[in-house]
Amino acid sequence: LLATHLLAPVIAGFRRLYPQVTFDVEVEAASAGSVNDYDIKLLSAPADFNGNLIARPIITTVGVLCASPEYLAERGAPQSPDDLKNHDCLQFKHPERRSGVVVLTNPEADGLTVEVPVRPICQINFVDTLLRAVLDGAGIGAQPMDLAAPYLNSGRLVRVLAPWTTGQLTLYAALPSRKFLPARTQAFLDYLTERTRSSVHAAMLRAASGEN
Repeated sequence: LLATHLLAPVIAGFRRLYPQVTFDVEVEAASAGSVNDYDIKLLSAPADFNGNLIARPIITTVGVLCASPEYLAERGAPQSPDDLKNHDCLQFKHPERRSGVVVLTNPEADGLTVEVPVRPICQINFVDTLLRAVLDGAGIGAQPMDLAAPYLNSGRLVRVLAPWTTGQLTLYAALPSRKFLPARTQAFLDYLTERTRSSVHAAMLRAASGEN
């Protein structure tokens, strides 16, 4: 997922700046493979993650509710969290999360948190599949802002119920346990961080201005 939505889109731009650098990408489960096998290993975790890794935070982001313009044109946009009861909701399936409940936090109201009971039309245990269904107009679903940002910026997705969020995640670059980074690694970390933060910032501004 991170390889598809964060890594792949920046390769062309980075190579234009550093044509001598080549990539050898392996896509695998986050728990697989030793960090020491790679220059960089990308992983996402809760914002309070404290694993036994040398990990550099790239961006702390939030989960946001999104829908396609086509779905919203047909069904209208929810105006309050309670309106989700009347919408087609898609949920990420996780053993530690309750099915049929959307937990939302409002960072502009001292972290007010509400639980909204919904009847999900689909539960999916793979974020990429959920994203595809939301893009195709199946309903409203939560996505990490860093992954949704390119689609929000292009207008293929619209954020709903801003400023409510579904929690925080941090994207980390896990690094081998050595004192100095190769110049190529530092250059790519800087480029990936700048591009990701710029994309998320633009999406946040777009949602705040009410643009579709």
